[in-house]
Amino acid sequence: GMMQEAINVFNESLKYNPANSTVYYNLGALYEGMGRYELAVENYREFINRAPGQLAVQKAIVKGIIEDLLVKESQTRKKGVGKKGAPAASSAVSAVKYFI
Repeated sequence: GMMQEAINVFNESLKYNPANSTVYYNLGALYEGMGRYELAVENYREFINRAPGQLAVQKAIVKGIIEDLLVKESQTRKKGVGKKGAPAASSAVSAVKYFI
């Protein structure tokens, strides 16, 4: 679908500019929206590692999102919910979109 297409475009852009922290941020939001929490956390962590220092507030918000996703991922595994049955995107996605 469209989300996977966006992921493909962002991944392609990383080939040309792997230091672009915003791409990792956007990938995190997309994966979160798809209920793919492990990949969301991975990309949000890359954002934190690569983002410039002046984005301290945004980094703090993303750290909170990561904590939330780790809890959701744990709950999803305990319930045995697959990717298709994963919970819908959380309000964290809205917070991410605010900064994009």
